[in-house]
Amino acid sequence: GASTGVFIVDVEKGKARRVSDLLPNSVIGWFPNGRSIYFSAVEPDQIEEDVERSDVFHVYVRAAAERNLTEGLRSGGRNPALSPDGTRLALESDGDIVILSEQSVPKEYSVAGLRAKDPAWSADGSGIAFSADPDPIAVYVYD
Repeated sequence: GASTGVFIVDVEKGKARRVSDLLPNSVIGWFPNGRSIYFSAVEPDQIEEDVERSDVFHVYVRAAAERNLTEGLRSGGRNPALSPDGTRLALESDGDIVILSEQSVPKEYSVAGLRAKDPAWSADGSGIAFSADPDPIAVYVYD
């Protein structure tokens, strides 16, 4: 069978090299240093167990080494977006938007009754736009 995973193509040489066996469920993005990428994926052992948990990974391209950035979050994460200055990742986790930074603990933001998804940073990094759906578990009262 064909190889799967994440590949980097050297455009000068035209050769592709696998850097991860994971199958992303988000867009793949580059960190500003050009030496590593990020994306969300379900780990293979969880696919076999039919688990819906997704996590965000940082992959060091040269070493093909992966680091799970959201293993400490109760519900993992998906759809990461890198801040314009390259120091923070916004992602969705259990209906909330979570901001990860090397310098601080994760910060969660939620809107009552809504499930946030698909975060996107403003150009200056001062805000995050996201889409939201009604939470199917939330209780709504109409007057």
